[in-house]
Order: sequence, then structure tokens, then C-alpha cells
Amino acid sequence: LSFSATEALIGELLPKGANRPEWWSEDNAVDPRAVQKAAWRDSGFSAALVLGGDRARFDRIALK
Repeated sequence: LSFSATEALIGELLPKGANRPEWWSEDNAVDPRAVQKAAWRDSGFSAALVLGGDRARFDRIALK
């Protein structure tokens, strides 16, 4: 999804940090303030910033 499409879905602008890969990445030391990661993970998705910085890729994952 493009950032503009994502913003249309959520009804708000993404934060400035969304253009950094670590904002999207799934790492083992998830910052408890990174609620976006928990939200898409709990919904059955992983996310990654697409090269170029204005799109994110969401992939369906198996829910635990």
C-alpha cells in the first residue's frame, strides 16, 4: 500500500518515522511503544517498508 492509501484507510496521517525501515520491521526486541507492530501482527500480518520509502508491504502470517 502507498502511504496515502494507508492514511486513507486509517483516517490519519502516518507519523514522520514511518519512512524508516525500523518503524515497520519485525524485530525480536519490539518497543512497547510501537503499537503499530502489535496491531498488524495481532491482525495476522507482517509489514515492511518497500524500497523508495513511500510504500509498505503487508504479508499475511499464521496467527498463533
